Amino acid sequence: MGGPRVRRSPEEWREIIEQQQRSGLSRARFCRRERIARTTFEKWEQKLRPTGDAGFVELTSTASGSESWSLELELPGGAILRFRG
Repeated sequence: MGGPRVRRSPEEWREIIEQQQRSGLSRARFCRRERIARTTFEKWEQKLRPTGDAGFVELTSTASGSESWSLELELPGGAILRFRG
């Protein structure tokens, strides 16, 4: 981007990626504002993305067949999923 090359640790990149997510700006706008090469930002975003097992957990109910149940999940970004049975 024209200036001196800056070396950042993975922890610094995690913080930068979190800042972009909190900013509400697109990747391109955030990178322009922060003078970060978008390709480098995206490379680190990909590199630090969790991989492998999504951490599935089996849920079982201790309620008898006639009792009702509900489950509520709040996802990042504010979406809420509600299940009732």
